[in-house]
Amino acid sequence: MIYYSYKTRVWLGYLLGPAGALLLNAVLATYLNVYYTDVLKLTGIWGGAFLVIFPIISKVIDAATNVGMGYIIDRTRTKEGKARPWLLLSAPLLAITGILLFTVPNGSQTVQVIWVMVSYNLFYSFAYTIFNMSHNLMVPLSTRDATQRGSLSVFNQISNIMMTGILVALVFPMVIMPIIGVDQSKWIALMSALSILALPLTLLEYYFTKERVTLETQESGEAAVPLAKQLKAIFTDKYMLLIYVYFLVYILGTSVKNLSLVYFCNYVLGSYNDGITQTLISIIGGIPMGIGIFAVWPLAKKFGKRNVTLVGFLIYAIGSAICWAFPTNMTKRFPLRWHRHVHLQHHFRRHGGRLHGHLQWPLGQGWLCGPRDRGWRHRGGGANRGGGKCHHLWFRGARDLHGHSPRGTADFLERGKEHWQGTGGN
Repeated sequence: MIYYSYKTRVWLGYLLGPAGALLLNAVLATYLNVYYTDVLKLTGIWGGAFLVIFPIISKVIDAATNVGMGYIIDRTRTKEGKARPWLLLSAPLLAITGILLFTVPNGSQTVQVIWVMVSYNLFYSFAYTIFNMSHNLMVPLSTRDATQRGSLSVFNQISNIMMTGILVALVFPMVIMPIIGVDQSKWIALMSALSILALPLTLLEYYFTKERVTLETQESGEAAVPLAKQLKAIFTDKYMLLIYVYFLVYILGTSVKNLSLVYFCNYVLGSYNDGITQTLISIIGGIPMGIGIFAVWPLAKKFGKRNVTLVGFLIYAIGSAICWAFPTNMTKRFPLRWHRHVHLQHHFRRHGGRLHGHLQWPLGQGWLCGPRDRGWRHRGGGANRGGGKCHHLWFRGARDLHGHSPRGTADFLERGKEHWQGTGGN
């Protein structure tokens, strides 16, 4: 057997390994809706209701499969652990279902609707659920040492930020999107390549990770904690409940922001796929975010995770409020103020990523203070992301139904309100 150093395992298993699936998911989170609305032109189906109803139904299915997958992982017993076998299985599934999302046949609308619904659920409710549940358990199952667990969590976050904050936020709007436009064949080629890339990288994560906590538990003969006991432990722990509430709010807000950014830049701040507007917005926030990647761990060690997270949340809220108050005029009327707060917002937002480090502590302390099911936080996240997607697609469908390209936030919201109330304003 070949033995690798701790540093090699960390860099390949916790940083590079997850990058493929995280990149694929980040691109889908931002651009899959664009593919549905601008390439496939699905906004007119069922009077604009299809892209609202089908994500809601899909996320109900996703929520159920998340709970079921967590239950299955908890009761999996192998020499490789309980989560890593599922990580191995997810590698080919991600590649296959990722390709199916975009190879929608050019047949009748009925065929397209069926294909979209089936492929969407195969990816999100099946393949990505398996990957996400097992991937997110790698850190808490790797070690009981709180310092090592925090370090591994930071590497996971860096991998995520590299994919979303650099490639998806900068390279895609500046280079990729102007090239592929609304050409379906180019979309299929690009997304097929990204889906195939996720296969070897996910295998890399599988190979260079190890479930030391799981193996220790199996050797001690400890029985699996019953589901009822897990639920009781969760709902009687006020700190875990607070963390869950935070994640629900944060994921919902992030989903709405990510899904709306492309449309906002295309129709409000700039022109369609101009390669400039969205890139500039991303750069303004990306520079301090990049600094925050390397500064977060030293600051957390010096001032404490809780203090850094709290300050980050406060500044994040202030920056978000200013961006909300001046959605179209902020770069002209409040340039210094806006730049300052966007920088602070993104810089400290990444400090909020330390919450993952906070979360790893109670998840890993079952051996000290009673049972903690390591899957429940991840079981609720997918369904809440679906709430953000449904919220956004409702507005998008309303806009296309009335034939308006929003040139201001007030007009956009007013049109959505009219559609919701059934007045059909023109």
